[in-house]
Amino acid sequence: MKYYLHCLRAIRIHQWIKNVLVFVPVLTAHQLNRPMVVERALLGAVAFCFISSAVYVWNDLCDIKSDRKHPAKRNRPFAAGHLMPRTGLFLVMGCAIAGFGAGLCCGLKFTEILAGYVLLNVLYSAFLKKEPVLDVVILSGFYTLRLIAGGVATGIQLSVWLLIFSVFFFFGLALVKRYAELLETAESLEQSPAGRGYLGLDLTKIGALGVSSGMISVLVLALYVQSPDVLLLYHRPKYLLLLCPLLIYWIGRIWTLANRGAITGDPIVFTLKDIRSYALGAAALAIIYGAT
Repeated sequence: MKYYLHCLRAIRIHQWIKNVLVFVPVLTAHQLNRPMVVERALLGAVAFCFISSAVYVWNDLCDIKSDRKHPAKRNRPFAAGHLMPRTGLFLVMGCAIAGFGAGLCCGLKFTEILAGYVLLNVLYSAFLKKEPVLDVVILSGFYTLRLIAGGVATGIQLSVWLLIFSVFFFFGLALVKRYAELLETAESLEQSPAGRGYLGLDLTKIGALGVSSGMISVLVLALYVQSPDVLLLYHRPKYLLLLCPLLIYWIGRIWTLANRGAITGDPIVFTLKDIRSYALGAAALAIIYGAT
């Protein structure tokens, strides 16, 4: 029984929540009332769930040595010795087959995006993760790639505003993860976490980049509300400006908690356990509903 539980931990089912981003083009285009579109988005999300699990297992296999030096990651199934690397290879192959199988149902272009996602992850695990800032650019790109894949799967053309917002928002969010990791593992200004290209003295720079990137995403949202494009989807677009203070508060709170060491890993995982984030999400949905 423990063996199967370790396998479930290895594929990180809790990280599948990130693949909800595949549905964002459907939501922003107000296409939830079209069953065929929702079905294609669901297939795309399932494909990304399995492919991302294959990538997570592959990354863990590549990072066994460095993970064993990390105070938290050393408890991962492969680093802790609960699973053998051979088991990991079987998990990678099984998840990859399931992911590409579902991806083919969404079309060839979607499958090509999946393949690009896998290739970029392999390059990231091999050496790009050791390049400061570039590693975070790539991490944020994985989120935006899910949005693009959602548009391809459903045939919905993505708004330029959505793409610009996602670039800055997810770059800032990825920096939260790196900031928390560096704060936790770098005990001195000259010390670098295993497998990374950062030093303890980079904390201030990372924080500044992250906060500014998050605030720029809020600015992009405000500019979108003032643009003619918003009139195509909303009858009362000015209501959307209320999203800006909510987003400012959420970003500021996330960074404050990260600076205090309260966020020790992925901010997405933290958000799933944070009651205030749920409250803000409910308020945001109410605002969007009122604007339509």
